[in-house]
Amino acid sequence: MLVFSKKIAEKAKHLFLFACLVNIQYNKNDIYLIGLGKMSLFYYIVSFKEQNDKFHIRINLEYANYLVSVFERKFSVMEKKRIFTQIFNYFSFTNIKMTKNELVLLYNTFKHDDFILPDLTSFLELTEDFRFSKGLTPKEMLFLMYISGKSKDARIAKYWEDEYQLDVDYTINRLIFLDYLTCSDFRYNLVKATKKELTKLLDQYNLSSNGSKAQLVQKIRREIPVDVQKDYFNGLYYNQTIKGEQIVLTCQHLNDFHKSYYRYANQLRIEEFYLLSKRFKDLDAKEVCKMMLDDNNKAASSFDWDKLLEIKDDKKLKDFSQIIEKHETSTQEVETKMVTDADFLNVVNKDAVQDKDVGDVFFQVVNKFAMKEKEDIKEQDVEGEKETDLTKLDADEIKNESYTEHYYEIEKPQNNFLFFKGFIYSSLVCILIVYIIYQFIFI
Repeated sequence: MLVFSKKIAEKAKHLFLFACLVNIQYNKNDIYLIGLGKMSLFYYIVSFKEQNDKFHIRINLEYANYLVSVFERKFSVMEKKRIFTQIFNYFSFTNIKMTKNELVLLYNTFKHDDFILPDLTSFLELTEDFRFSKGLTPKEMLFLMYISGKSKDARIAKYWEDEYQLDVDYTINRLIFLDYLTCSDFRYNLVKATKKELTKLLDQYNLSSNGSKAQLVQKIRREIPVDVQKDYFNGLYYNQTIKGEQIVLTCQHLNDFHKSYYRYANQLRIEEFYLLSKRFKDLDAKEVCKMMLDDNNKAASSFDWDKLLEIKDDKKLKDFSQIIEKHETSTQEVETKMVTDADFLNVVNKDAVQDKDVGDVFFQVVNKFAMKEKEDIKEQDVEGEKETDLTKLDADEIKNESYTEHYYEIEKPQNNFLFFKGFIYSSLVCILIVYIIYQFIFI
């Protein structure tokens, strides 16, 4: 019995140690041990608007309680193709949040023979009051580290456009505008200048260009006026401002990500790496990349844009006149073109019927019904006169009695149909009156 209890205690001890180990590992890396992936927690939140013949797109990436700006740009119709290339990756096998109306606008803007719409993983409808994050994107932070110290005329590496889909010229102008980057720091440019550039200025002032580069810099500082130095060395090299230096200090890990083999080989997204590295600060870039690889297998998407947006031909009735016109047909057409309840309510529920006053539309419809009923009454009176004239005819003027019988056989069903039409019109008018009273009194 004692041996048996020792075995139970030993097993309980092992289970306890295993539970502690699992708990420590879970808290350290926040990784689901049951095989649930991390990437499903990422959501790309998109705003897409059209204003003053310009499109404005803004994209944020959300992960847990973290939010980072990913893309922001205003562009014209002529720039659509370039913008589509830059944002395509954010819609390919990702979870998207945006309003339904803006999704429709995005779809209609980029749906073209030259564009292949990306396959989303999922779509969640977003409320209008979402507050987007501002500031530099991870790509812009990484580019800020890259461009600092380079000559303004230097060639920019092709991978910025080919791999990162970054608009280089736009990014440089944006970094300068936001005061993260400058090329007008003449003192920095003086130190960065080549010996050839220094010699050219010294020759203009007939000064000797013998000596090392450091000696030439000192000679320029001593012998040449500061105003001349500002003009000559302005716009030669890019340099981080104090504001730029501060933000670079917080994102050195992005440079490690850029140099990582995992990033290049598996086309990992820099924005997702950035948020994960913020969340798991104890992990280095390589470990974060491995974490991303654990759930980087992209399953085939069954997303259907047309089904989601319910894009189809609009065959709904536009106004009340079309409802009436559906009844102004022959007897055979009435059965095939009967107005359904859905058609009627679809027109009634329109907001003021395309900028028309509801009251005016109502009276136009009522008047049209009234005119139609008057025409029906006149037709009945004419038929009555025909009937009276027939009774006045002499028997020898009637060639055969079957004529009268045939007349009533035709006209009797017509009178029934006129009664049926009058009943329909009266019902419609009553429904309209009740609806208008409800709209103007109770709402």
